[in-house]
Amino acid sequence: MGLNYIQRKLFQDIMGKTTKPVNSAKPRSKILILDSDALCWTVFTRIANPSKDKIKKEIIAGFLHLLVEAQKYARADYVVFAWDSPRNYRKDIYPEYKIKRSNKRKEASDTEKTLHKVRIQQFKMIRDFVLPELGFCNVFLSHGFEGDDIIASVVKSNPTAEIVMYARDNDVFQLINSRVIAYDWIARKTYNQISFKEKYGIEPELWGRVKSIAGCPGDEVPGVSGIGYNRAIQYITGKMKPTSKYYKDIKNSEETINLTRRLVVLPFENTPKYSLQKDTVTPEKINAVQEELPVASPIYNITPELIKVFCQHENKTSFTFTKRKKGGTSKSTQNSQRKNKKGNPKQQNSPKKFKSPQKPKNKQTTKAKTLKKPKKIKKSKTKIQNKGKNLTQLYDF
Repeated sequence: MGLNYIQRKLFQDIMGKTTKPVNSAKPRSKILILDSDALCWTVFTRIANPSKDKIKKEIIAGFLHLLVEAQKYARADYVVFAWDSPRNYRKDIYPEYKIKRSNKRKEASDTEKTLHKVRIQQFKMIRDFVLPELGFCNVFLSHGFEGDDIIASVVKSNPTAEIVMYARDNDVFQLINSRVIAYDWIARKTYNQISFKEKYGIEPELWGRVKSIAGCPGDEVPGVSGIGYNRAIQYITGKMKPTSKYYKDIKNSEETINLTRRLVVLPFENTPKYSLQKDTVTPEKINAVQEELPVASPIYNITPELIKVFCQHENKTSFTFTKRKKGGTSKSTQNSQRKNKKGNPKQQNSPKKFKSPQKPKNKQTTKAKTLKKPKKIKKSKTKIQNKGKNLTQLYDF
């Protein structure tokens, strides 16, 4: 009896030390996935009267500015950059895929073609030099696949993470669920599971089926003739009469629907999976990239925000204003002031602080004192105003 009790006790002690509690839930990681080509295009279209010099100066700075805005919105642990490949496997299935865009480039003028080349060079510089040198480790481009395929692959490979898809294309709506949202940075709209269902009346997972029936006019993907998103939703939800012409057209268009499904459902077949790594962004790397770029580049106005957003969470002392104005308090004096607020018995008992105020000897001295006080208040106000101006100038880009 005694031996069994001792054995039981030893077993419980050993198992208690070695095993982990069952309900020890890890906090969800947050992932920000950027449609990088779309971000670059947004910056490019905002350049007034584009030239070679303007494109070289403004695209990189504009992209980094949007990156800072995205991270402020998402506050993510991992940042993923999804890029489009120049080669597209979808054209092997359907050669007319996005054919209008390629025809438009062929019909462009010589100046437009040169600007197009400069734009592509800047996109490539962001992808191959700027982002890796800053310390971003999840920069993905896969031959033959689009950025949307990479976004879908990352979403489906991380089933427990909270994900923000920074993308404007409605193709990614099919990936929305209780932990995945989409954000349009131009319309400044967030699309989640609830708002999507309120707008379309279906769950987001059915959006791929809707596009398989209706097609995608923006990418020149064929759909059933005369069927748009609303009628496709009516057919899927059973609200379309079986005797109607549109119902029969959908039923008789299986070949078109199957072809379109291969083009619009994400990710595209054989899209690779991606393993995410922690970024290694540091103030030193940001400053090094800044020095490599032209002196006139607007990136000089963005570097403080980059350091603040991507480095401050790791090292809170990494982003500080080293330059101080005269009369500014140092860290040691600030710490001593904090201690004094908490209370120090030696200082509380000191007679200097508790001296009774001396009465003025005559009326002239009282007038002089009353005149000096408003002057000091005015000076302190102007100092605060000047500091505010300097901070706004620093972050104004």
